Amino acid sequence: MNRQQLERLDQSCIYEVYADKEETNEFYMGYIKAIFKKYIIMENYHRSGQFDGFAIIANENIFKVQKDTKYLEPYKNVKSPQMQMPELSTKGDPLYNFLQWAKENKKIVELTTVWDELIIGEIDVLDDELIAMNVLLSDDFSPDGECFIEFESILDVCVDTLKLQFMDANC
Repeated sequence: MNRQQLERLDQSCIYEVYADKEETNEFYMGYIKAIFKKYIIMENYHRSGQFDGFAIIANENIFKVQKDTKYLEPYKNVKSPQMQMPELSTKGDPLYNFLQWAKENKKIVELTTVWDELIIGEIDVLDDELIAMNVLLSDDFSPDGECFIEFESILDVCVDTLKLQFMDANC
């Protein structure tokens, strides 16, 4: 979807946002908090109704947005999180700024690449072309070496999810 289409959405509504054409049953559920030229930032909620972190998602990957569905009905009155949304500069690339914020705040991040690979870890080095992460295994949270990812291959990034908060508390 393009920015103009996304800007027409009512940001006070909860949405299902679909961004993976391979997994059409998978979607983000939450409020669109910020819209940029190439990305949106969502305040996500778990199916239990709990806050499930923030995600920055590439607009070009969003192929469907739904509201007022039967699935969303129980979530219309979810409570706002106690977590603060990342403060991002309006200058520069929003994805880079989001990653910089995560690095500065020592957040464990979950990112998806164009190869549909999920990588979890803490950002060690961030530059215009490459990101270096200290990777954690998702099953036992143990260190799994360092990973180098081209910045352009990142599709989305999540922080402060229930899973990542659990991992952070148990690392």
